[in-house]
Amino acid sequence: MPLLKIKIVSFFALFVFLAVGVSSFASVFEPVWRGSDKSVFAEWDSWNNRTLVSGDMLFPPDLTGFGEGTKKAIAVQAFQEGYYLGEPAQVLGEYSGRQSVLKLNTNGLYITLPNFIAGEKYTLVRFVITYEDTFASFAGFRVTGMTDEGVIPAYNNAVMAPQPLLSIRQDNWLTEVYEFTMEPSPQWETFYLLFTHYPSYPYLSDAPYIDAFSFDTVCIPEPSGLLLLTLGAAVFSRFRR
Repeated sequence: MPLLKIKIVSFFALFVFLAVGVSSFASVFEPVWRGSDKSVFAEWDSWNNRTLVSGDMLFPPDLTGFGEGTKKAIAVQAFQEGYYLGEPAQVLGEYSGRQSVLKLNTNGLYITLPNFIAGEKYTLVRFVITYEDTFASFAGFRVTGMTDEGVIPAYNNAVMAPQPLLSIRQDNWLTEVYEFTMEPSPQWETFYLLFTHYPSYPYLSDAPYIDAFSFDTVCIPEPSGLLLLTLGAAVFSRFRR
């Protein structure tokens, strides 16, 4: 796609979003690589879950997509460990004007995503989250990158805290868009969501309230491809009700 066309599409998508007033956040900014070879996407919105005997909770994504070459054998899921103060998470049918909201316990949420099997050097990650920031603000990720041989040393609980590319507020709800690059490219990775709590010592009452989030990843051989991928990353797509 020509560079000028990419810029025009991105600007138009942002203009449409800002111009249309809705009572709840209804979309994410879909990257141009979604659906291409070596790409993966997963979206969580309705928070269907099952609780294991251990008390841990699993949240399958509402939507997933895999480009040619991804390691589909690795399950895409969000996971929260049981917590000694009670349920690890709670799905609220209605909260603060939104439907189906996930109230996290203070120990966060793990998300596992597969990648391209082999041969790529970089993985570009795009993350979009809508949450209430009254009690907790999103702070970044703790990442574990893996191959069939085990954990990659560079991603042994590595912390990544990029600045948001975009922040949009509607009432108490904040939508933020993040991008960062992983090198070397893992065959699959686990992201642990990090939040800053208010007050500094977290209680269940100040847990994060998440409306929805999505992950997109794409594997590329050289960093020169990052520029075009990033420039077109604000394409507008349907996400919520």
